[in-house]
Amino acid sequence: MTGDPKHLMSHVVVSLRAKVYTDSTGAFAELPALLTEGGLLSPLLDYFVARRHDRSLAWMKKVVRSTQLFLDYLQSNPAERDTYRLFQNFAQRLYTGTFDRSTGIDPSGLCWRALGPQDCAHIVNDLTDEQKMMAKVVRVKDGKEELADGNGILFEGTEGVFHVSRSQL
Repeated sequence: MTGDPKHLMSHVVVSLRAKVYTDSTGAFAELPALLTEGGLLSPLLDYFVARRHDRSLAWMKKVVRSTQLFLDYLQSNPAERDTYRLFQNFAQRLYTGTFDRSTGIDPSGLCWRALGPQDCAHIVNDLTDEQKMMAKVVRVKDGKEELADGNGILFEGTEGVFHVSRSQL
């Protein structure tokens, strides 16, 4: 990542409440959602629909914040194609922050302060749990996993696969 300003946080991610209708009865649930320049991040909303019976609104808001952090990190590191390394580096930046300790400069533009171990663990767990639910069908090609439809990016975490289509950013 260079200090080139065109790479610095040029995307928009908005947190909102979505009315979700799951059948034709007219009943709906209001759930947190993320809207990106590419549209609604529907896998996240699908995850909340699947978990709304056993998870609280407060928990969903924490997962939204964790997802926003990850999307910000993804956007600030567009050249990284090794998904395992990307997720591991994301987790490390949660622990260390993004400022260079010797210069005090953050070329990524994220401007994250270091978080405590418990906060980091919660964020990583939020995302790995989410990964389990949002995993897409993958195929192995030349020893590497990729999406069966060839679209998007797979982010391997410690317990699963997270998919974000570049068009959703």
